Amino acid sequence: MPSQPSSPGIFSEMMTITKDEESSRQFLLQKGILLTTVQCACTSTMILKPCSATKSPDLWIFRCSATGCSKTKSCRFGSYLSNSKIPFSSLLQLLYCFSSKNLTNVDTAAYTGLSRKSVTEWKASLLEAVAIWILNNPQPIGGPGEIVELDEAMMGRRKYNRGTLREGAWVLGGVCRRTGHCFLIQCPLNRRDAGTLLPLIQRHVLPGTTIHTDQWAAYNQLSSLGY
Repeated sequence: MPSQPSSPGIFSEMMTITKDEESSRQFLLQKGILLTTVQCACTSTMILKPCSATKSPDLWIFRCSATGCSKTKSCRFGSYLSNSKIPFSSLLQLLYCFSSKNLTNVDTAAYTGLSRKSVTEWKASLLEAVAIWILNNPQPIGGPGEIVELDEAMMGRRKYNRGTLREGAWVLGGVCRRTGHCFLIQCPLNRRDAGTLLPLIQRHVLPGTTIHTDQWAAYNQLSSLGY
């Protein structure tokens, strides 16, 4: 038996939303994950229209609104799901399971009906999407009385998927212990010395915050900066 979700009420609500593909699709539209309109190659607006399963298993497509233009696109076009065939309900269930800290990949596979391999691949894809969003939308975290944990890491690829990292970028990340608010930022010029890290910390961590680090020498001046 899989582990039980940490928030039964939210889990029940999610199962109601994902009871079928249409309710799941409507939820994704409401949240802006799926688009309501896209532009056709003829520059006219393409709008959502119901269709047969032979045209699209999603039962909806974008159809050009221009007279004489018969172009169509998948209802997933332009969204995070544009290159995926995962059922809408399965995606929402995956998102819930990944946000529930007590559920493993095995538990997630049991709840969603997906293979463990698919769960692992989707988890990596979703984590990458979250990291990109955080990089593009940094917000200051912490403040007086708050504890922020900081660390720097190399993000990149291993040659032939094994051994040490051959190439990549240094990033600085932080998470507020109480709120869970976080940031992730690439280090300029791919450096992690004091002259690089301290300005980043001042930009992304509010004064008065108690900062916990790995004792890297570049952090030695934090106390003189109001942390």
